[in-house]
Amino acid sequence: MKVLTGILNGNKCPECGNAKLYSLSDGRFKCASCYHKFSPRMVQKDSEVLRLFAEGYSANKAARESGYNYRTVANRYVTYRREIVEYLDNLYRRELQGKVPSTSPLLQEPQMRNNGKPRDEIKVLGLLELNGNVYTVSRDGITPDVLLNQIQDHVDKCRIYSALPFRSYHSFELTHRIPVTGNTESAGSALGQFWNYLTSELRKHRGTSSEYFHLYLKELEFRFRTQEQEVFSLLAGIHFGIKEPS
Repeated sequence: MKVLTGILNGNKCPECGNAKLYSLSDGRFKCASCYHKFSPRMVQKDSEVLRLFAEGYSANKAARESGYNYRTVANRYVTYRREIVEYLDNLYRRELQGKVPSTSPLLQEPQMRNNGKPRDEIKVLGLLELNGNVYTVSRDGITPDVLLNQIQDHVDKCRIYSALPFRSYHSFELTHRIPVTGNTESAGSALGQFWNYLTSELRKHRGTSSEYFHLYLKELEFRFRTQEQEVFSLLAGIHFGIKEPS
């Protein structure tokens, strides 16, 4: 990535992309345009962890591979996953504009605590297919019937799962599926393909907590949608807020 290389070489500002930078005595650079200060060494460290995340390394394995502290790597992984959630939310608003009502759960963000964590444990999970694309909705405080009634007229296919109480993703049980006559298990179904991918990949984590399950879910949704793309470049653009010149 040319832009990332420029940042690492001290030739580009990671905030605004400006090329005019001042060298500081502590080894950092200061942008002449937006005055942002940054350390290429820290950006390099961050990009190394991000590349391992993009390649599917667990936090434990990434820490061993990079030599960085496990807690540092684990915290970065949480940050990357939260950025993916925000990226997908914005993507859905563009993709679904005019196709579903503005009040649809597809366009609503989960209620969060002040610390950025989900307000409660996930109780209901919806896997949806619309125009060949797969979407996920995780909600608390409602029943599977309520979620089904909210979305069934606006999607092509869906599966609704309930987990009471939540122990891990294994505790989710299928409660509804539409269309009733549709074959969501077929090889040609995006929903069927995603379910197989989701269950296969989640097993590699050997269980997830309710606190972070929605982040893993969105990460796998992102990876499923981008299987034919260069994931690191996409993640670098999301994380560093940079765009390569066309």
